[in-house]
Amino acid sequence: MTNNKKIIQISMTLILILSGLILGSHYVQVRSETSSTLNLAAIQEARLELVELQNVREELENDYKNLRKELNDLWFEVFDEEDAQQLELLDELTRIRKIAGLTEVKGGGIIVTINDKENYDPLADPIESIIHDQNIIYLIDLLINNGAQAVSINDLRIVNSSHIFCIGTTVLCNNQRTIPPYEIKAIGPQEQMKSALDADPIYLKLQEEPYQIRFSCVPVNDLIINGYETPDTITKDIEYLKIATDQEIQNISY
Repeated sequence: MTNNKKIIQISMTLILILSGLILGSHYVQVRSETSSTLNLAAIQEARLELVELQNVREELENDYKNLRKELNDLWFEVFDEEDAQQLELLDELTRIRKIAGLTEVKGGGIIVTINDKENYDPLADPIESIIHDQNIIYLIDLLINNGAQAVSINDLRIVNSSHIFCIGTTVLCNNQRTIPPYEIKAIGPQEQMKSALDADPIYLKLQEEPYQIRFSCVPVNDLIINGYETPDTITKDIEYLKIATDQEIQNISY
């Protein structure tokens, strides 16, 4: 009888221990699932916020473009259409703005996309597997030397005063940060520019082991490149417009 009692006690103890382990495992599993659910909810909320911010940015960019067009149209309104001298000055201003890269340009060209090595590992891969400012500058020089008439990086127009240099893993262009992939648009002779890129020894080498940067070149017949702008350009142009509309300034003979 005593032995049976001990067996029962041991069995009950084992059952209780096993039940505790099962309950503990279930608690951990439920807690993990709850944490995962919360993380997924936070990620989904962040994604929705990102989409909303992207939509707001697109709206602001469209508003900016519309304001830019209205501002450019105002230049023609402040000049006297019957004054040949003023019209000549306006034509000269338009020509100079185009040469300086301040106006939108349309035409045939190519789009070159360069990017860091996929799944880049800083401990295992060479530093050349990352796109640096010198890679972009070299590419732009190569395009210009082969007939490119207008060039942009991630829709930022390149002009004589443009500065391109690295800041960490990003590249600063026209005082604005750009991140890979870098999309370089160039208007000019398509075949000549593409042939120069396809035969360039440096970029051929960078696409091979162990560097393996990502590179593509696509001809486009109806390419659009924006005019050069910085964040404060509109403010400056408005000030110039105020000067042009000032009666005393208009009375000065050129």
